[in-house]
Amino acid sequence: MKKSILSLLMILVAGMTSTLMAQEVRQGAIIEFEKDAHDYGVIPHLGNGTYSFVFKNEGTEPLVISNAKGSCGCTVPSWPKEPIAPGKSAKIDVTYDTKRVGPISKSVTITSNAVNTPVKVLRISGTVSAEAAPEEAVEAVEEVVPVMEVVETVEEVVPMTKAELKAEKKRLKKEAKAKKKAEKASRKLAKKEDKMTKNRQKEEKEK
Repeated sequence: MKKSILSLLMILVAGMTSTLMAQEVRQGAIIEFEKDAHDYGVIPHLGNGTYSFVFKNEGTEPLVISNAKGSCGCTVPSWPKEPIAPGKSAKIDVTYDTKRVGPISKSVTITSNAVNTPVKVLRISGTVSAEAAPEEAVEAVEEVVPVMEVVETVEEVVPMTKAELKAEKKRLKKEAKAKKKAEKASRKLAKKEDKMTKNRQKEEKEK
């Protein structure tokens, strides 16, 4: 009987201790990521190498990320510099330099005031293909094909007064009359030349 009571008391004490420890842990900033690893799969050369790791502050105090460092210069992280309030979410953008062709296996170390994981490691993986991204191919074509610039000249239309319009009509009529007269004289001269040619031909035949 005494042993049973003692065992029960020990279980109760252990349960209370665990609860108190859990409550103590929750009295601070707690960082929880939706996922701590990302596989890009196959990325084309110079393709988009950015991925956003989303996280949330599950604690009771503001979460402050003091640093985020990539395992090499080809992996550049960007993180929020302002404190993340309890219950709020944010993201850490990790950009891999896709100029490098080949397999990807890199990590980013996050340092913060989180009581659960003050140092968190995020991982990225995948492969950068030697095949160029569609955007790169388009840019290459644009560089090779010359572009001809077409400039359209627009003449300004100036309104005319009645007197100017009348004078313009008179001028055009005069020009048309002179043109008609010149055409008539040209036809008359052509007929005269044609007649002279026929007379010469006739005289040559008679000889």
